[in-house]
Parts: sequence; structure tokens; C-alpha cells
Amino acid sequence: MFGFLTLLFLVATILVVVGIIKPTKIKMSSRKEVLKKGGIALLVLFVLMMVTVPPTESTTSETDKGTSTGLETTEEAKAEEAKKAEEAKKAEEAKKAEEAKKAEEAKKAEEAKKAEEAKKPENIVRKAVEEHFGEENLEEVTYNASGKFVLIRVLGNDNLTTNMIRRGMWLDTQDILEDLDGVEGIDTVDFNILFPMQDQYGNSSNSIVMKSSFNKETRDKINWENFLTDNIPNISQNYWEHPAFSK
Repeated sequence: MFGFLTLLFLVATILVVVGIIKPTKIKMSSRKEVLKKGGIALLVLFVLMMVTVPPTESTTSETDKGTSTGLETTEEAKAEEAKKAEEAKKAEEAKKAEEAKKAEEAKKAEEAKKAEEAKKPENIVRKAVEEHFGEENLEEVTYNASGKFVLIRVLGNDNLTTNMIRRGMWLDTQDILEDLDGVEGIDTVDFNILFPMQDQYGNSSNSIVMKSSFNKETRDKINWENFLTDNIPNISQNYWEHPAFSK
């Protein structure tokens, strides 16, 4: 629309210029000269108009360029967000891996601590007593590291007869001594075995009914494959049993 109006304006201007000069006052040749010059001026002005007015395609191109830049900016923003999300994911995975590693290390440290505790002489004795006399019957395990001495206080297991109860105590004592064979840090093992006893007034209480002691020298002589349980009293350095078991 702008180009069309401009063209009309130029044509009208030329017509006015030509129209001012009356044909009677100029020669025909002069008139032609004026028309010639007017036509040249019109052509020049038209060319200038075409050069000055920006083409529609150029405007459209700039618009497309702006749109393209906007799309590129959006894509870059999305790519940046995706990159940050990936970095956050990797950081979270690394954190979880570090926590899992620490948990595994803590678990191994706890297991190593338990294994170290299990190697202690008093804990080896406690495990052996619980296995043979029963965990519920263990009353006390006393360990003296400097003297390499251990005292076991335990409740004996009941049985059908007095003789079977006594022999059961001997058998459990034998099994414990065998389990302690070769354990470092233990020289002497003493047993105080208790059992429910009734006094002359009819009152029952757990009393010591059997005592025995075994030093390392004696224990090292024993061949456990051929050892007879009934010899427990004979090899003990200090053996005592309640008179009720001797009847």
C-alpha cells in the first residue's frame, strides 16, 4: 500500500509541474524536453522508492529469524534442565553408593568385632558350657587372665536316677574340656556344678554338689578318642561330690 501511494504522489507531482507550463508559451521541442526530464525523474524516484522500501520477504525473514532464535533458546533451556537433572541423579546415586559402602564397612567392622570377641578365652568357655549344659543352666563364667584360670558355675541337668545325674555331669564336663583343648590363655579349668537339693526341713535350693579342677598338664595328656567318662574323678586335681551322689 505504501509503494502504491508513493507512486501516485510522484505522478501527480510531475503532472503538476508539466501542467504549470502552458503549451502556448513553449515550443513543442521544449515541451518534449520537459516530458523527457519528468519521465527520467519519475524513473529515478521509482527506483529510489523500490530501494528504500524494505521488501515483504525481508520482514518475514526477520520474523522467522526471531522465531527460530526463540526455539533455539527453548531447546537450550530444555537441554540445560536435562543436564542438571542428570547431574542430580548421578549425585543421588553416588550418595546412595557411598551410604551403602559405609553400611557395608560398618557391618564388616561389627562382624570383625564379634569374631574378635568370640576368640577371647572366657567367651570360648561360655559357648562350650551353653552347648553342653544348656544356656539356661549357665550361672557364671569367671576368667582370670593373669593366672589363666577359669571357673565355671553351672546347674546340672536332671535325669531318672542319681547315678545317671552324676554321670551326666561327668559327660558334660568331659565335652567342655575337649572343646577347650588347645585354647590359648587357659591353664586351669574349675567346675562348680549345682543341683536342687532338699534340706532336713524340706526346703529345696540349688547347692554345689560337684567340684573338679583340671590343669593344662593333665588335659594335654588326655586322648579324647579313647577317654572313658568314668575317669573324670580320677584325673581331676581336686574332686568332690555331695554325699547324696555317693549312695
